[in-house]
Amino acid sequence: MHPLITELDLDGDPKLLHERRGTTFIKVGDTALKITDGLMAGREGQVLSALGADHYLAHGRYGDGTWLTMRWIDGTSLWDVLEPAHRGDDTPTTRRSRSAGQAHQVEWLRADRDSVLPARRSRPATARCDAVRRAEQG
Repeated sequence: MHPLITELDLDGDPKLLHERRGTTFIKVGDTALKITDGLMAGREGQVLSALGADHYLAHGRYGDGTWLTMRWIDGTSLWDVLEPAHRGDDTPTTRRSRSAGQAHQVEWLRADRDSVLPARRSRPATARCDAVRRAEQG
């Protein structure tokens, strides 16, 4: 498995959960390890640390990339929640997923599941709000 598991002295049987587009996600015992080719895992770690998130453990650099460890929390993954959208089903989850995608296209970034924040001010906020509203209506 990944050498960081030993380097970070993580205890437990490693289980590869995701490896795609420069992001590797491994569950090791009761710890989640996220490794990214770039700065993303480190930036997430900085934010979680600043927020005092209960599940945050540590983050750092590894070669040209970064890593983040968090306490594992059992539950349904976002990928599984959005699975109907991957199939193209027309469900509330699918419509919400399309909404988020359309919001990103008009330069909005989601802060969490229920809100959006402007990423840039290149378009009037009302245009962005109208686009999000249209996307949510289907």
